[in-house]
Amino acid sequence: MIEIALTQGFKAVIDGQDGPLVLPFKWYAHKSNKTFYAERRIGHAGKIIKLQNAILRPRPGFTVDHLDGDGLNNRRSNLRFCTQADNNRNRSKFSSGTSRFIGVNWNNARQKFQSRIRVNGKDVHLGWFLDEDLAARHYDFAAIQCVGPFARLISPEVAA
Repeated sequence: MIEIALTQGFKAVIDGQDGPLVLPFKWYAHKSNKTFYAERRIGHAGKIIKLQNAILRPRPGFTVDHLDGDGLNNRRSNLRFCTQADNNRNRSKFSSGTSRFIGVNWNNARQKFQSRIRVNGKDVHLGWFLDEDLAARHYDFAAIQCVGPFARLISPEVAA
């Protein structure tokens, strides 16, 4: 494993075999939503390339996803090819909301937690729950069925 020093005091990690691909270049830390990624600019036009794409070189129509959601962990065991839609399914919860879990929100009128998942652009209601953790587990079960390996699970034990 090799650590690459980035701007803002961050470090990215790569496998030793990828050193020759990326070490000759200067990389910087860039924050996108809540996640930092290693990037660099190419040429005078300023085209941006992400470190994970420099390592795996996805073909057109595909991108590279981080299994653990850590944009600075660029070891091959943590990277996989996916479509942009698959990548969106693996995102973390938005910071706003009434629950600490993705797919769960508090409904004041009912005094219950609602669990729901978005499938093919449509919200699917999974139920009303008095317990936030139970609502989250229902989300996980639905995510495994609807999204498969790109699901960002709340409770890892649900996948077991």
